[in-house]
Amino acid sequence: MPLVDTLKTVSVRHPAARTHFLQVTLAGSSFKGFLIQARSGGSSNPLGSFTASGNAQTLYCTTAASAVSHTSGTSKSSIQVTWVAPSNTNSDIQLRATVVQSERVFWTGILSSKLTYNANDTSDTSPSNSGFQHCAPLYCIFVLMVTILWI
Repeated sequence: MPLVDTLKTVSVRHPAARTHFLQVTLAGSSFKGFLIQARSGGSSNPLGSFTASGNAQTLYCTTAASAVSHTSGTSKSSIQVTWVAPSNTNSDIQLRATVVQSERVFWTGILSSKLTYNANDTSDTSPSNSGFQHCAPLYCIFVLMVTILWI
C-alpha cells in the first residue's frame, strides 16, 4: 500500500488568544518507532516545541521538547502529538519525519511541504493542502496528517 501523499492543513483563528498549534497524527500500517521535528524553512535548527503523551515522548534536540519520538518499540498504528509554534517567529515551517517499521525497514527524510507561519497574522485563514515528499511510492504505508489550530 503506497503512502497517501497528503498533508491536510486546516486553519482556524480565534481572536481572543494568540497561541498557534499543529496537531500532528501519524497513522498507517503497524510501525515500531518514529521521530518528528519541525524546522524553519530549509534550516537544520528545530523550531517550536512538542507536547506528547501515551505512545509518544518529547526529546531535547538543541532545545527542550524540540522533537517527538516513540516511548517503546511495541507496534502501534497511530500516534498524535501537538506542536506549539513560537510566539515571536515569522517563517516557513517544515516537518521532518522518520518512521521505523522494523530493524531493517525504515524511512528517513520524509519532508512536509513548507507551511507559511506568521505569528503576527490577524487575518482569517482558509484551508489549504500540501503533500509529503521523498518517500518512494509503493514502499511507504503511512499518512501524516496535520491540523493547524490558530487559537
